[in-house]
Amino acid sequence: MSQPTSQIPGPSADPPARRRVRASAWWLAAALLLLAGAVTAYLCWQRARPEVPGVPSEGLEPAVAATIEKARANVTQSPRSGAAWGRLGMVLLAHHFPTEAEVCLLQADRLDGNDPRWPYHLGVQRALQGADDAVPLLRRAAELAGDRVDAPRLRLADLLLEQNRADEARAAFERLVRRHPDHPPAHLGLARLAYQRDDLDECLRQLPFAEASRHTRKAAHGLKAAVLERRNDSKAADRELARANRLPDDKPWPDPFTDEVQQLRVNKRSRTQDIDRLLAEGRFADVVALVEPLVREDPDFDLAWRALGFARLQQGDVPGAAKALRTALRLAPDAADAHYYMGSLLLREGKPQEALGYFGRATDLKRDYAVAYYSQAECLKRLGDANGAVDALRKALGCRPYMAEAHRELGRLLAEGGHKADALQHLHTALQMAPQDAQAAELLRKLEAGRHKPAP
Repeated sequence: MSQPTSQIPGPSADPPARRRVRASAWWLAAALLLLAGAVTAYLCWQRARPEVPGVPSEGLEPAVAATIEKARANVTQSPRSGAAWGRLGMVLLAHHFPTEAEVCLLQADRLDGNDPRWPYHLGVQRALQGADDAVPLLRRAAELAGDRVDAPRLRLADLLLEQNRADEARAAFERLVRRHPDHPPAHLGLARLAYQRDDLDECLRQLPFAEASRHTRKAAHGLKAAVLERRNDSKAADRELARANRLPDDKPWPDPFTDEVQQLRVNKRSRTQDIDRLLAEGRFADVVALVEPLVREDPDFDLAWRALGFARLQQGDVPGAAKALRTALRLAPDAADAHYYMGSLLLREGKPQEALGYFGRATDLKRDYAVAYYSQAECLKRLGDANGAVDALRKALGCRPYMAEAHRELGRLLAEGGHKADALQHLHTALQMAPQDAQAAELLRKLEAGRHKPAP
């Protein structure tokens, strides 16, 4: 009788329990591999991630140290946030720590490569250092910003012009003009390029766009003088150069990325510069918004009190201005500006005698204070002292010969006193400096009509 042969089960006969064990082992191995990969990636990222920069706190103003530390804490809490790294970089830039700022901005750009601010700030810093990679950084910032913000492309175009890369600079300026046909800095850049290649007609064609803007007016007239000189018209060149010299300095072109950095500054010197800039631009509401927190933080910040008083005066808040200016004078009794502002307040209230004392103190403290002499003249005129007003206006012009309104008022007083020849000279000068001055034009018309009127 034969024995039955044993059957060896094949794969299809594998028991369910064994299949479950094998499946579990496979998943466990896969999970271990994934975990190992994640650990390796994390360790690599940790090694690649820079240390969060710090700066020595010794010598820092408390507000500056606190602002930097807060930005560092945000990076520590969110180390993979490009925005947190970028803000720390901007805070460090704002307080003049460029090396540490670059570390942060590079990391912000790695983590958030679609934000044009990071390559822009890096490009600006590298351009200041004369580094070769400034152009590609600014070019990438310009492409990321597109036509929403023109500052990166304008900065790129100016740098290319500075590096004598004329064709690339022209392409950048022309793109700005295509987007904004009356773009003053772009037209000024194209005019400079035309001047470099001796295309003087094209240069002059571009300049009117720049002459019309407070951001480029002075530079445009200076370039026009150079064109006229190259054309051997020295007299016209001298007139144009004199006109350029009389103009105030050109205002910076709006740059929201740079403004964002400046708004992060909390040290006294920077905030003082911000106050001066806002006052010069006539942004009095912004001055009040900036200064009110400052005087709460530092009640002895006399410059801030002066600025607050002047800004409130310009807004018509006489009681608020008086309170701020009294505080400023108590803190800094020898500040010429505070005396001038208080004099202006009293003159506005119709108190010329009291105002005159403050204007006189201002000019005692600051001998070349042209506007204070001009205001003295207004007080003296209201008090009936025409000769004293004439003397004050002459002092104002001695300090600032190109003060158009002083020439106009001096012409008015001289005409009233019967000194027509001198009056005509000052009124003509006033109109040369300020052709839009309707008062000077009317005074001159009347004076000339009276001069030519036949004798009875």
